[in-house]
Amino acid sequence: MTDESIFRPYDPPTQQERLLELLIESFPEGLSAMEILRRGGIYRAAARVSELRKRGWLIETKTEHGKTAVYRLTSLTNIYWKPEQKDLGL
Repeated sequence: MTDESIFRPYDPPTQQERLLELLIESFPEGLSAMEILRRGGIYRAAARVSELRKRGWLIETKTEHGKTAVYRLTSLTNIYWKPEQKDLGL
């Protein structure tokens, strides 16, 4: 019997998944929208942050110099996560 999972095509990570990985890597400092664009190729960081917040991730937004937003995770735990879940809440 063969394992069918080895024949499925690779699904690249979504922008939400990439952004979450970047925010986790930069914890607790955070990233600016320009850093998110350069490192993750994500143009609409604010929209992706909003989606992650709706999924239970605690993300703080700070404005530097009245223009540049910096996004940072305030916790590495998803507020909707339950111990029996194995995914990142995406």
